[in-house]
Amino acid sequence: MCVLNVDNISNMDRLLPLVSIVVPVYNGETFLEKCLQSIIRQSYTNIEIIIVNDGSTDNTSLIIDRYVDLDKRIIGLKQKNEGPALARKKGLEIAKGKYVQYLDSDDCLHEKAIEYLLDKAEATNADIVVAPFRFCYLDGTFCMSSSFDFSSMSGIDYLKQILNNKAYWSVWSKFHKRELLLGIPMEVYPDICFGEDVIWSAQLLIRSKKVVSIKYVVLDYNIRDFSLSHSCSFDDGKFANFEFYRSWLELYLTQKGVIDFMKKDLAFFHIRNTFQKITWRKIRDLKKDMTRIIHDLKCFPDLRQTMSKRELRVVSTYRFSILWGNLRLRYYIRKGKM
Repeated sequence: MCVLNVDNISNMDRLLPLVSIVVPVYNGETFLEKCLQSIIRQSYTNIEIIIVNDGSTDNTSLIIDRYVDLDKRIIGLKQKNEGPALARKKGLEIAKGKYVQYLDSDDCLHEKAIEYLLDKAEATNADIVVAPFRFCYLDGTFCMSSSFDFSSMSGIDYLKQILNNKAYWSVWSKFHKRELLLGIPMEVYPDICFGEDVIWSAQLLIRSKKVVSIKYVVLDYNIRDFSLSHSCSFDDGKFANFEFYRSWLELYLTQKGVIDFMKKDLAFFHIRNTFQKITWRKIRDLKKDMTRIIHDLKCFPDLRQTMSKRELRVVSTYRFSILWGNLRLRYYIRKGKM
């Protein structure tokens, strides 16, 4: 087992910024140890590791206590089960690093992740550094995330990339300055267990003047069937969260005065979310969604190129009649065509 106490931190690392790595965990006994090993083995050593036990009922607390004893850089916190958003917030409240890296408790950092992320942040004076990662499955296979190959853009421009499915909402995919989260309180919704990264990342990016990228693959994002974000575990509660964060996002962007810069991006976001609802078979009360799509396609006709022929037929039928639109949609669903 790799153990690296603060006494062993190299003199060179001591001269460079402290990085806070915050790990919220709930019932993570199966994967937490592997996650922590990936952190303490980082080539960059001037880190603090804040593990927030979010009311776990398994052996998570025993694992945390053992690692706190093994490595002086590790801080263990406990709270009642309040969800990952409040667990992240609790970790942030005691973080001292110039930079913060969040990590889910069943995911693993690659060995030089923090070193390369920090080097890029310091060299460019960036607020956020993003990097590629791997989607890893239980059968041992994996696939790469989208490419992250750009020199620099604003936080708003990067948010537009996310809205267009070219980047990711995930908080752990953003290595960021802690000062972004200081001063103005972050909006946190503890009842949201699905989509909390949308709420957190939107606020981070609106506050960011400069986002840069590196090509180094920084972590393995492990896909578990029981993961909060996994479609296999989708239920009515998560659908309510889905509807909430969609509404919250547009309200937030309106309040911040940036929504006019994102109308086309939000139109694409809405189209894809509407058809995602259909994939989940949440097809009641689609009139409002379809009416908006019809309007947006008039404003941005080139968005038609992002839609399948079948999706366009459904929208076209809704334009003619809500009743006929519902009938055509149900026909496609019954035939397994949508």
